[in-house]
Amino acid sequence: MNTRIQPVLVLLLCALLLSSCASVYAGPATPTPANMAPVHVPKPGTTQPVLTLPATPALPTATFLPNAETLQVSIWVPPYLSETMGEALEEPLRGLFVSDEAQANIRLEVGAENTVSQWVYALATPFPSFLQGMSGDELLSRWQGAAAAPPLLMDPNTHAMLTAYWGTAGGDVRVVPREQLVDATWAQRPSLAIVPFDDLEPRWKVLPVDGLSPIHRDFDFASYRLTIPISLVSDPDRVALIQGNFLIPSSNLDPQKMTVVAVTGVTALVRATASAMEQRGLLYPAKDIRGWLLEADITHISNEVPFAADCPPPNPTQESM
Repeated sequence: MNTRIQPVLVLLLCALLLSSCASVYAGPATPTPANMAPVHVPKPGTTQPVLTLPATPALPTATFLPNAETLQVSIWVPPYLSETMGEALEEPLRGLFVSDEAQANIRLEVGAENTVSQWVYALATPFPSFLQGMSGDELLSRWQGAAAAPPLLMDPNTHAMLTAYWGTAGGDVRVVPREQLVDATWAQRPSLAIVPFDDLEPRWKVLPVDGLSPIHRDFDFASYRLTIPISLVSDPDRVALIQGNFLIPSSNLDPQKMTVVAVTGVTALVRATASAMEQRGLLYPAKDIRGWLLEADITHISNEVPFAADCPPPNPTQESM
């Protein structure tokens, strides 16, 4: 090799090495901030997929809930009434209650001054009872002490509600813990009880008062003697403010949530019954109970004896089937 060319080659190699180092090492790296993710920047002219970001969910609209400071009201509710309406009252409304009546500027109380709710009670007796009903005047007389036995039983809260509505009891009125009321009436039959409509259960027989019963479809709140009105009492502006911002239940009885079922038990349209049908008409057995059966949402009738086209004429004195 020509010795004059060797220095030139050495210089070229050094230049190449230096340029390679410069492309690999360009000084100390700048640290990526801890809160920043590295971003890939595409080369110019290259096609990149379109990135679709998920839609940001809409934030719920804030609902204004008035408070005592905004409304400038404080409500006194007698303890028995607070227990009566219980969880039926909205939580924000209960937040306006005060324990000292003197600090209140609005009252929720028994009375018809400005009725906002009607609490319904039922006159009940143990289911096997032969009692069929009572007039409102007689029931009030029993409460006041002018009528005789049987005793009238109720739980403490119902007693307090009726005392606020009818005045102090003077008759044979017995207060029994709520959870013991049904058993107590069954243990001392004959007996009567007054219970909130929403406390009714199958062991009770509900008795009409003045012919009205809360378990019937034609029930009239206004004419029923055991409907207790509940009012908001204060100046009209404060009352309107409460009624406009809070839901107060109109009653403990909602006819739209009640299902009426009529069950006749077994029937046997034979012998004496069939003989009466021949004399008075085929519809005779249903004459006095037709309204009850038509009023029900569900009517169940069990025919113990089948119908037969070739059935012989009925014999009212027949002893065998």
